[in-house]
Amino acid sequence: MDSVLSELSSFVSTFPKTSEDVMSLLPPPSSILTASHSYGSELCMFFMAVSSALAVRAKGVPRPYRWFHTYAHVTLVGFGGGAFAPLLLGRPTGLIVRADATCGLSFLAFWLVFHCPADAFYSLCKLLPMKLLYTFYTTLFKSGGVPGYTKLGHDVAQPYSYGISLLGPVLSSCFLSNAGPVFRMGWDEWFKNGMPWQFENGLYVATFYTLYVHDEEGWIGEALRSAVKSSPVYAFLSPHVSSDSEFAACAVAVFMLVTSFLRMPEVFGPGWSPFTPIYKVVMPLVRLDESNG
Repeated sequence: MDSVLSELSSFVSTFPKTSEDVMSLLPPPSSILTASHSYGSELCMFFMAVSSALAVRAKGVPRPYRWFHTYAHVTLVGFGGGAFAPLLLGRPTGLIVRADATCGLSFLAFWLVFHCPADAFYSLCKLLPMKLLYTFYTTLFKSGGVPGYTKLGHDVAQPYSYGISLLGPVLSSCFLSNAGPVFRMGWDEWFKNGMPWQFENGLYVATFYTLYVHDEEGWIGEALRSAVKSSPVYAFLSPHVSSDSEFAACAVAVFMLVTSFLRMPEVFGPGWSPFTPIYKVVMPLVRLDESNG
């Protein structure tokens, strides 16, 4: 009996006793924001697929129901950008490069949302904690594409009058977030109401990442880094990152997480944009709010 109690006491002694002990068990903030911790990439892909399946179900499926049509739709909604954007940049499609994970996790999410017994998983996804969970991971999935595609654009784009190409990396990142919807819906349908949030967000976060990371010698990049490194955000994240590129990736993730949560239907809704006050001032000045045929 004494030996059992001794072993139990030893086991209990391994439990965290303070908040510092609890925090030491968690991955570093930088690895969470970049999804570089164990199974981080898989979690992001799975919840991206879940979010896509929920979006497809919300819009309704054609009748008579054909499971493969719906499954393919779920896959393209979630991973269409990675499927078609690389082709525009002379790279192999993401559907082939990561086919096992992409197609496998898409099918799992499709089955759970459309065919889970008693609709249990779909009902679970209606709860606010689950909405917060899949919003968190789908946003990390999207933010994770910004560093790779801005680098790809930086590597292939030729500079014009500045030290680096300013628009090439940004457009490369925008391809990623818009190629899928353009393929599914068509150019006119996707842009008929103006600039979609995916394009708008891509312009800002990719511009920030490009200038902060790739503009190593230009005056714009130097001014941006100087301003950012005196901000509270840098003071919070800098102890947990090891390079400018890692900090920029984390900063992009933080911005996209905040805006994603604020754009939830329970908060401001999907029509909200943090840049609207800027547009209300700038657009009339340059007459872009007028239609001249």
